[in-house]
Amino acid sequence: MTEKRRRGAELEQAIFAATNAILKEEGFEQLSFQKVAERAGTSKPVLYRRWASTFELVLAAIREPAVRINGRFTDFEPTGASLADDLLQMLLRFSDVISEYGNTYLQIVLTEISRNSDRRGIFEFGERGDIQVMTRILKRATDRGETVRSDVSESAMLLPFTQARYAALVRGHVMSADELAQLVTEILLPVYLK
Repeated sequence: MTEKRRRGAELEQAIFAATNAILKEEGFEQLSFQKVAERAGTSKPVLYRRWASTFELVLAAIREPAVRINGRFTDFEPTGASLADDLLQMLLRFSDVISEYGNTYLQIVLTEISRNSDRRGIFEFGERGDIQVMTRILKRATDRGETVRSDVSESAMLLPFTQARYAALVRGHVMSADELAQLVTEILLPVYLK
């Protein structure tokens, strides 16, 4: 009896599971389309039609479960009663994203960017999303009557994300709720409010 050929979401899940298993067992350097295809029970041409490189496949395989479970970070809508509340909610959600992706993801991205400068666009893409979220948060604060500075730069909007990424990459841990609250009150509010 022949096996039914998988398609669509079922095949994609098998490919992602195979990719993640190989990453855990052998590391990014040993990952190949051949290994993924064999483990997922598909062919290399199926992979090449969807992803141009193993790096792109890894990004998709690591991101997909987090997006499926929690939605896209750029769709985050705060519900706080103040700018401080909204910033803390956002940072807690962002910390969840970092935890879901893990250091493996961040290390792979940095390694690939150091080898191939064309990959730097991945950070630019992420930063555009971060700025979208911060723009919504600052607008909510203004609409509530809080005295938000009108000249908040993009660099200042990226500050919470930069700090959280630094903690994960350099210090090796996701910031705690207490550390995030301290970041909001001691650093971010003085930057954003008049």
